Amino acid sequence: MKTNIHEIYTETIKSLSSDVHGRIKYVNDVILWLKLFPLLISVSLLFLQVYLNDTIINYLISFISIFAGLFFALIFIVSDKYNNRRNSKRFSESDKNDEENITYIKRYQKFAKQFVTQISYMILISIALVILFVITSQLLSIENIEYQEYLKCLLKGESNEIAIKISVLRFLKVIIHLCTYYLFIQYIIMLLLLVCNLYRMIIEDIRIL
Repeated sequence: MKTNIHEIYTETIKSLSSDVHGRIKYVNDVILWLKLFPLLISVSLLFLQVYLNDTIINYLISFISIFAGLFFALIFIVSDKYNNRRNSKRFSESDKNDEENITYIKRYQKFAKQFVTQISYMILISIALVILFVITSQLLSIENIEYQEYLKCLLKGESNEIAIKISVLRFLKVIIHLCTYYLFIQYIIMLLLLVCNLYRMIIEDIRIL
């Protein structure tokens, strides 16, 4: 399972770094927009002390769940569409040496593989984000309870142990938020890229018909 997840990640990075002919050309862009940019925004949000609450978490979980369902559907649609194209009457009856048709099928095959790989990666991010959102929600609840206990103990002059617990919880909250923001921003960027790729596929279909 670990190998499959790593393979999906590496193939996604490879597909995003390649042009339509498979040549590696956009490594710097991938590093900038999928790694450095999300990290910079995440750190900035934490520096400004922007944290999630239960209401926002519920909305984000609903948002991600809807798109996760669409991603699963898209995987089958793209695969089925490729098979239909390859086995269509037009291409089966055309000259096998027809360069335009052969080029189209090869390009669509490459596009379908890259698209399915990227969608699979998006599904993995969706699962990770839902888990992080649940952990964040639990941490917020625990932190609130501990803070109430801290106020009670403060009045009694016995706040040291509770203060340590709150400090640990706040540290964990920062780490979890950093991971959550990083993955969510990466998720949004990947979503925009998928929309662009889907648009390109539709335009290609219209052009070839």
